[in-house]
Amino acid sequence: MADARPPRPSWHIQRRDVSWSNICLGRGGFGSVYQGTWKLLGPVAVKTLRADFSDGNVKQDFLNEVRVWASILPHDNIVPLHGACVDSHGEPFMISRLMESDAITYLKKKKSEGVALAPLKLKLLHEVALGMYVLEQQGIAHLDLKPGNILVSRDGTGAIADFGMAKYRAGSRDPLSGTDLYMPPEALRPRLNRFIPDTNLSQGRDIYAFGITCYALWVLGRPYSEPELAAFDELKNAIAFAGKRPNLSDPRLADMPDALKNLMVRCWNNDVASRPTSFARGIVPVLASLRTLPVPWEFSASASRQDSGYTSPRDSSLHPFEEAQKQHAAGNLEAAAASYRVAAEMGHAEAQFCLGLCFWNGAGLVKDIREAVRWFEEAAKSGSKNAQTKLGDCYRFGEGRPKVLLQAAEMYYDAALQEHAEAQRKLGELYSYGLGVERDHRLALQWLMKAAGGQDAAAKCWVGHYYAYGYAVVPINNHKAVELWQLTADQGSPAARMKMGWAYWDGDNGLKEDKEQAWKWLQKALDQGYPHTERQQENPQVQHDLGLCYYNGVTMEKDFQQAVQCFRKAAEQGDACAHYYLGGCYLQGYGVEKDVQQAVQWFRKAAEQGLAHAQMWLGCCYYRGEGVMKDVQQAVQWIRKPAEQGLADAQSILGKCYYNGAGVEKDFQQAVQWYRKAAEQGDADAQSNLGGCYYTGEGVEKDFLQAVHWYRKAAEQGDADAQSNLGGCYYTGEGVEKDFLLAVHWYCKAAEQGDAAAKSWLRIHNTKT
Repeated sequence: MADARPPRPSWHIQRRDVSWSNICLGRGGFGSVYQGTWKLLGPVAVKTLRADFSDGNVKQDFLNEVRVWASILPHDNIVPLHGACVDSHGEPFMISRLMESDAITYLKKKKSEGVALAPLKLKLLHEVALGMYVLEQQGIAHLDLKPGNILVSRDGTGAIADFGMAKYRAGSRDPLSGTDLYMPPEALRPRLNRFIPDTNLSQGRDIYAFGITCYALWVLGRPYSEPELAAFDELKNAIAFAGKRPNLSDPRLADMPDALKNLMVRCWNNDVASRPTSFARGIVPVLASLRTLPVPWEFSASASRQDSGYTSPRDSSLHPFEEAQKQHAAGNLEAAAASYRVAAEMGHAEAQFCLGLCFWNGAGLVKDIREAVRWFEEAAKSGSKNAQTKLGDCYRFGEGRPKVLLQAAEMYYDAALQEHAEAQRKLGELYSYGLGVERDHRLALQWLMKAAGGQDAAAKCWVGHYYAYGYAVVPINNHKAVELWQLTADQGSPAARMKMGWAYWDGDNGLKEDKEQAWKWLQKALDQGYPHTERQQENPQVQHDLGLCYYNGVTMEKDFQQAVQCFRKAAEQGDACAHYYLGGCYLQGYGVEKDVQQAVQWFRKAAEQGLAHAQMWLGCCYYRGEGVMKDVQQAVQWIRKPAEQGLADAQSILGKCYYNGAGVEKDFQQAVQWYRKAAEQGDADAQSNLGGCYYTGEGVEKDFLQAVHWYRKAAEQGDADAQSNLGGCYYTGEGVEKDFLLAVHWYCKAAEQGDAAAKSWLRIHNTKT
């Protein structure tokens, strides 16, 4: 029966991948935040639920926070959610980036160091406004903006956190929840007087809270005095019904710019209509101008002078990024690069990425890898998934930046969360090889399947690879593997074309050996320059494909030593198949001195990654005592692993073990079960043995018709035992009508392969005739 469970959401993480200490970073009404570790990124903040999760409302609130937070596009001024775990094995939790401190603690520390605070306060308020703009653009109301929910990273960047109250504005009523001192009067009144109806959720709530937050940040404390706070109920009523606001005569506001003070007062205006209409139009431009920063196009072009008091310096109606794209399409690369630079310096993320590409490729600019990477970094900080992916490549391959695989994984992860298929595939590759992250084939396949769903051809080829070899995370399915390879090969993927070529070359993955078909596919890959023009040193997949070319003499003389070198390079980067190929070379003495102990070591490395073929060969080494002490029970343990993954060869061998009582108690019924699994996949040896069980009635009711059925399948594949047995059935008329000529036909085929029983029958037959 098909699994009826819904697929896990993209934000789901495994409980076993996260641990946390008893170092509490903060507590709220429903949860506590601890310092923890996630195996992908290292230190993280872990938020656990304090309330009873079995309570339906509590559970819904928790899931709502996760869903809203996970939907927000990455941005420097919003603390990113890495994921959440909601399973039946313990308390639910979510993890996010570990920040240095909250905003007021950060400012107090800087004050103690003698740092001038006014520029820092303006910077933090500007960054908070930019974060709120991102939420505004996505129709999300934060509903609990306050200094405690503004966190600061180690580099001093402010970011908005805690989305426990957040909701989508469209069609929502005001939930009337939040922190009282930061709630506007229109939200406080229904809370204080149940006869006053609530209202639709508006942007005015967050704008009011931003005004109060400006005050609190500037005075480095709570927005109202201690005596006022002591009479808290009276204070709330005064805010809601009497227009009470923080004290503008407080001497701590002495260095607050007048423009900011005016903006703050407008934000907390009693009349919603008199507040700035949005962060984009009324708040971000003011703060940018106070910091003497260029105002990004999306703010300056849409900002109302009456609303913000800011005058855009540009009169052109065409955005510089659009102008750059127009020039690029026309082939005017220098003009395009110039316009990309203008847009990039205005903060346009995709323009920053495109400018980086201009420097990277020397298109319209002098080639400058360092400058290219600098712009990729700027774009990545602004959330450009293309830039994050490109920057991941830089860190992965050491281009323009030191080779730091963990950094590459982080970049790919940020882009992957934005559904960037190429980044998802590359993150899956890192998990598969264990590069920069702990090897995890389960996570690798998850990311590769996401990328494949996003129509990344190389990811589909990778998923086919997992279906072909199992890795203990998916049942082996040769039909599915070949289907995916064929699909992507037809779309032009050189790696998939090579996969098809090798499958036909060896008669592997359920295909019959066909050198003509093999050459057809291999030649197509080679004509594309694969694998010779790819990044050979850095790409394990390319290295092992190149090794196979040397091994099989494709486009060059066979060179086992070169093959071994390529396999070794791929193996050093974690490629399980390369470990397996090296094991085969040492076992046969191809390209290296024969060394069965070395062979066993390489097979073991691959087997421990779940590679089914290597597990089977390791089991065979234990069975024969080659390179390792003979241990038939250990052999069966290793052979069972690939058999359970669906590898037909291993299933057939396991069937023999049960039939002969080798390493397990003799059990004909178990033997028949494993023979049948392999036989149904087309394994000739298993088909012949299954036919034998039906013929003798061992493990199954005697049935000559079934015996002939399976003998014929194996015989047609060239199995000598089956050919001889099928000849015998035709001779005796068991399961088939007697036919002496057909008996001779099949005995002759078996004898041509050296089958002793067939030769003996033919001698007797010749004597009689």
